[in-house]
Amino acid sequence: MNGNAMKKRVVVITAFVLAMALCACTVNVNVNFPGEEGKQKIAYHFADREEAVKCYLSNEEYFEGFSPCDIQYKTQNINGTLEDVKEFGSSQMQEFTEEEKEILSDLFAEMEEDLSKQGYVLPDMDEITLIRSTQKEESGSGAYTHGTQIYMGQYLMDIISDDDESTHLYGKSIMWHEIFHCLTRSNPDFRKEMYEIIGFTIGDEDFKIPPSVYEKFISNPDVEHHNSYASFNIDGERKDCFMALIAEKPFKEKGDSFFDCMAGVLVPTDGSDVYYHNTDADNFFDLIGRNTGYVIDPEECMADNFSYAITYGRDGMDYETPEIIDAVIEKIKKL
Repeated sequence: MNGNAMKKRVVVITAFVLAMALCACTVNVNVNFPGEEGKQKIAYHFADREEAVKCYLSNEEYFEGFSPCDIQYKTQNINGTLEDVKEFGSSQMQEFTEEEKEILSDLFAEMEEDLSKQGYVLPDMDEITLIRSTQKEESGSGAYTHGTQIYMGQYLMDIISDDDESTHLYGKSIMWHEIFHCLTRSNPDFRKEMYEIIGFTIGDEDFKIPPSVYEKFISNPDVEHHNSYASFNIDGERKDCFMALIAEKPFKEKGDSFFDCMAGVLVPTDGSDVYYHNTDADNFFDLIGRNTGYVIDPEECMADNFSYAITYGRDGMDYETPEIIDAVIEKIKKL
């Protein structure tokens, strides 16, 4: 999830499953199968508007996790309701043009070629459903996901199709970022291994969001679970904490955006009704690294590192924490 695609790179709930009768957006197609010349293929299809609306509305557990703060920001109304969120979101679903389909098909072919050339292998993944929207339903993000549904807007389409190589590569890195979210949902073991790289452990159940956090809580469609934690040095003590996203300012009037005041916070796993900022933990960046500023959750942090590793490789960027990139590459080289 990002305020705009550029924010997603530098700034800074489980599984969606409904009956196929409701939504034809989850298909058990293995991504890890040989195509031409043994190349790994990424299975995907383009949703028309009808399917897009069904897919969007199928993510009931996501909507059920909304806080009042969530609803206010996403409806731009102090008295907004969850039904308002769904109605508005549904109205933002669109269809890809034939030109856009061709652009994205070329991109996926290019990404498959990258995997082949670099000797990378992705774990198994269900078919991806590509969905076009205005992105206004998520307050103007550049792209976001639910399950293996990837929602994208005009900004991402523009940079993917840009003739400038660096801009196009950045667009490709965003797509890899979104695919990472699809991979971690399809593969719990892969998610576990990726999170371990930055010191996070995945528990059996989601942690409860305490009242002081819930009143400011912002749902992130890319983060379906709050069941991972790490040990942080806070006030001279080791505290096991999970991460949550909050808006540090309450919604007041139309035009307010949580992207302007969002923060990833550390919440103790012991149930204490308190939270800490990243700067309160002496070892925060020792764990999570400094390759990306998008550190509101381990899922987003590792999605960036994964996308950088595949798009730019070990030597294509000046990484401050190259060992994270090395660990990602080692994993996808061994799959």
